[in-house]
Amino acid sequence: MESKRMGMIYKHMKYFIFKLAEINFISPNRMAAVTLCRIEKCFLSLLFTVFISSLGIAQGDIDVKKKYIEQFRWIALKEMELTGIPAAIKLAQGLLESNAGFSTLATEANNHFGMKCHNDWTGLTYFKEDDDRDDKGRLIPSCFRKFSSPEESYYAHSLWLIQRPRYSNLFTLAPDDYKAWAHGLKKAGYATDPAYADKLISIIEKFELHKIQLVQKPQVELSFEVQAETTKSERILQKESVKTTAVVDNSQSGVWVMNEVRFVYAKPGIKFSDIAKMYDIPLKKLSKFNSPLLNKSLDQLSEKQRIYLEPKRKEFHGEQKWHVVQANETLQRISDYYAIQTEPLRKRNRLFEKEEPNIGTKLKLNGKKIKIRSLPKK
Repeated sequence: MESKRMGMIYKHMKYFIFKLAEINFISPNRMAAVTLCRIEKCFLSLLFTVFISSLGIAQGDIDVKKKYIEQFRWIALKEMELTGIPAAIKLAQGLLESNAGFSTLATEANNHFGMKCHNDWTGLTYFKEDDDRDDKGRLIPSCFRKFSSPEESYYAHSLWLIQRPRYSNLFTLAPDDYKAWAHGLKKAGYATDPAYADKLISIIEKFELHKIQLVQKPQVELSFEVQAETTKSERILQKESVKTTAVVDNSQSGVWVMNEVRFVYAKPGIKFSDIAKMYDIPLKKLSKFNSPLLNKSLDQLSEKQRIYLEPKRKEFHGEQKWHVVQANETLQRISDYYAIQTEPLRKRNRLFEKEEPNIGTKLKLNGKKIKIRSLPKK
């Protein structure tokens, strides 16, 4: 369709330009008039070539963006299923921030959303000049997050919006209200460009991203970095590859995220071994990700029980710092809820082996160990 349209434009423009070239210059010398006519014809031909080339470049740019949309539509739709962030917004942001995947940040750091490091980032980094300045106002390189794959960047973008309170109002909006989401992102300070919301809306409407829907159930393989702290002065990245089936139909319970760890809720009648097969995770490995109680009765899951698909973290990465122990809560149950490993939680709160916290106790979810209260002097 596009090639036929370009052919028609070429045909009509060619006829128009060469009709103009038939104009004769008034000159006493016939030879001079012919020469000038040839010069005019060459000049108009050059203009015509430039015009057609510009049309080709514009069409090429559209094709590149369409290819980008096709490549990342599934991860965007999957993240919408998991988090409620509109796929149209995510794709529009990816297109705009990464220049359809061809920006330096996208090609060299797999960062498609311009996410900076900030204080909570301990992963790989990439430095480039942006808008950060030193005390004297001089432009200095900014620290950006670096990912192992574009898909990891899409996943991190979801967590970025979920875990920061300034974006919390966005999740009260309908997923199909892309205009409200675009203006909400700008208002929350996602970008400094005053026209950021209008640009997102323009991209969404130009490529009809709000009309993108699921037509089949894809398989998506994600490879991402799980951070593991070794010593106080050293941090390493331990690669943990997990194959995750994108749950996109209503018959599935969905994949959820807690503390940057993905999990599913057990459905009635489903077995632990079924979950291992569904998400292509070895049974022994899956059992290590979850409560030790599961190892005793792997196929006796209670309804809505959380089954983690990845290793739990050593501390809670969200905004909450403390948890007040309620009735019937055990340390294991609390660690399962926050996706924190039990032993680091125990040590952080200076609990003895097999000791359970009392009701009303404040458990520290991240950071260093709690301080030992000194005994009152006699």
